[in-house]
Amino acid sequence: MNREILFKAKRIDNGKWVQGDLIHEPYGTVVQYYKDEIEDKGNCAKIGSKKRIKATVDSATICQYTGLTDETGEKIYEGGHCGIYRYIFHGKRLCRIRLRRRSSMG
Repeated sequence: MNREILFKAKRIDNGKWVQGDLIHEPYGTVVQYYKDEIEDKGNCAKIGSKKRIKATVDSATICQYTGLTDETGEKIYEGGHCGIYRYIFHGKRLCRIRLRRRSSMG
């Protein structure tokens, strides 16, 4: 059984969420992910190779993918929020906690 190891966190430069591999660098924590490079060929865009991006992230916002999805197919992250719920592990059990108000964890 292979489990997808994936993290998400907010970028420091623009506050957007990114997901990918978590790496600790001397200058801070980064999430590394790949994005398709699009080559402009006149009237048609052609997807070329994948571009590796390392985004420095706020370590207080790091969440790890649990391997589970919610009822809409969205990935559930430990410590992350899905709508008005927060998911955390308690021992080996995944717990869903209803939040009173939406927070900045996304």
